[in-house]
Amino acid sequence: MSIPITDSKPDGVYRAPNPQVRYVRQMIQNAGPNEKLAFVDNLIKRSQVEPRYFAQLVLGLFLLLIGIIAKLPLLILIAAITSPVLNPIIGLVTAAARPSGKHFIRSLAYLIATILLFFGVGWLSNTFIPSLKDGIGALQTFASGNGWLEWLILAATSIIAIFLFLYRENIPSVAASTVLIYLIFIPVTLAGLLFAQGEAGQSQSILLISSTRLFISIFLMILTLWIMGFPPRNALGWITFSLVIICAGLLIYEMSGKALFTSQPTPEPTPVQELVVPSPQPTVVPTKAPTATSQPTLAPTLIPTATEAPLPTPTKQAQEEQPLIRLARVASESGVVIRESPSTASLILAYLNNGEFLTLLGEQEKAQGILWEKVQLADGTTGWATSQYLLVVEN
Repeated sequence: MSIPITDSKPDGVYRAPNPQVRYVRQMIQNAGPNEKLAFVDNLIKRSQVEPRYFAQLVLGLFLLLIGIIAKLPLLILIAAITSPVLNPIIGLVTAAARPSGKHFIRSLAYLIATILLFFGVGWLSNTFIPSLKDGIGALQTFASGNGWLEWLILAATSIIAIFLFLYRENIPSVAASTVLIYLIFIPVTLAGLLFAQGEAGQSQSILLISSTRLFISIFLMILTLWIMGFPPRNALGWITFSLVIICAGLLIYEMSGKALFTSQPTPEPTPVQELVVPSPQPTVVPTKAPTATSQPTLAPTLIPTATEAPLPTPTKQAQEEQPLIRLARVASESGVVIRESPSTASLILAYLNNGEFLTLLGEQEKAQGILWEKVQLADGTTGWATSQYLLVVEN
C-alpha cells in the first residue's frame, strides 16, 4: 500500500477519512521515494515563515510588554497564546529531512530574530519598571521553574508538536506553541530584563537554560520525524542533526556546573607554626688569673643576662574576629548563581533555585557595584553569591 497521493498533489493524505488517518504512518513507511519527497516538500512549504508570522508575533510581544509593565499574568498568558514560534523551529527540523540550505538558513534567521525580539521586550520593559522585583514578579509564574516536571513537559510537547504538524494539517498547534513560549521564550524575556538591570550573571544562567531547552526540543523533533520515516538525508541533513546533538550536549554539560576548562587550583593556606623562644643562656664572666700577691679567687661567677624574649607578632587573621557562620535561604524567584570568585565574569559553580538553603561563611566583598557573600553549599562547594538575594535564617 502506498500513500494515496500523487507527486503533484501531496495534500491528499490530509483529506483522508478519519479512520484512515490512523494508518498514515504505515502508509508513509510503504511509500515510494518520490511520494516521500513530495510529502516532505509539503512539510517544508507549511513550515515557511510568512509575513503574517511577524505581524502576529509583534502583537503578542506588545501584549507581553504590557503584561510585564502592568504585572498582569493573565495578559502574559494571552500574549503566549497569540505569539507563534513553531514555524521557524519546525523549519530547521524539516530542513534536515529534506536537505535545503536555503530553507535551513531562512528558518535559522527567523528563529534568531524571534529570540532577539523576546529578549528585547525584557530589556525594554526595564525602562518602565522602577525596580527589578516588580519585573520578576510579573514573569515568575512562567520562568522560575527548572525541575524534572518542566523537562518532561518540554519533551512531551516537542513530540506532540511534530506529530500534529506531520499528520494533521488543519489542526493549529496553538497549545504546543504556547508551552514552548512558557519554557523557552518567556525565560529569554526575563533574561533581557535582568541584563538591563545589571544582573548579567543571572541573565546568562537563564539564557543557558533556555538554549538547552531549545536544542533538546529540536533534537526530539528530528528524532521523532526520523522514527516516523523521514531520517536526516545527505550531508546537510546529517550535519544539522550532529550540530544539534553537540550543542545540546555542551549546554547540558555547562548546566551541570562543570567547567569546560579546568581552572587553576587555589593554593591551600600554610599553617602558622608556633614560635619557640629559646631560654636565655647564662653568661660566664671570666676573672683574672691569680698572682702571687693576690688573694685566691673563688669559682667564676655566673651572671645571667636579662634578655627579653621577642613576642610573636599577631597575624592579620588573629587580629580579626572569627567570622559568623549563619544559615541563609535563596530569596529570588529566578534563583541565584554561585560563582568561583566575586565577579560576574568568573566561573559558574552551581545554580540554586528559590527557597534552597546554603551557609554564609561570614566573608563579604564588594565588586562591580555588587555586594558578594562567600557561601558554602550542602555538598561542600564554596563560592560567592549576590548578597541581595540571600535571606538569613534566624535560629
